[in-house]
Amino acid sequence: RAEWATGAAIGWGLGVAAVLPMALARTLNTQLWMAPRAFLLFGLSLLTLALLTLAHTLAIYGYGFQRLIDATGPARATLVLVAVVTVVHAVVPAPYGTPEGTRVLVDILMTLLLCLCWLRTHAVWLAWGLHFAWGAAIAVLFGLPIVGQVSFGSVVDTRAAGSAWLTGGDYGPAAALFTI
Repeated sequence: RAEWATGAAIGWGLGVAAVLPMALARTLNTQLWMAPRAFLLFGLSLLTLALLTLAHTLAIYGYGFQRLIDATGPARATLVLVAVVTVVHAVVPAPYGTPEGTRVLVDILMTLLLCLCWLRTHAVWLAWGLHFAWGAAIAVLFGLPIVGQVSFGSVVDTRAAGSAWLTGGDYGPAAALFTI
């Protein structure tokens, strides 16, 4: 519990730090939907996000990263995983207007951070808590797109209107310069 809570606190802090420059620049247009159905969707969004981030963390860091460490050592395994993420995110198309360099750099840094979480604890709880809280803060709580997806927002729907370097464009804060 303590490791997951620590990861969640770090992820929440990263999410707030990514959204704060947008809020201070007054680029966020927020609408609230207070119907009872919105709160049901809010809970379903949190549950879905928790399961998706758990599956991702278990597959990559709970198994794949560990096998890579066994084969190559921790430093090389981290570099290989960062290289794979770089290639994948450089090839996968992003929504129009997304700052590509910033998006790829944030993905590299997040992968490095999640690798360090596993290397520090040898468990997935810290990485899962961080990954889940980042996604929940950005997508569910603030209602912004996460990796170009807007399907997690239910109670809060936010549109960021401003330069792509500040807002991340349609990709969301994961492509904004301040997220780095």
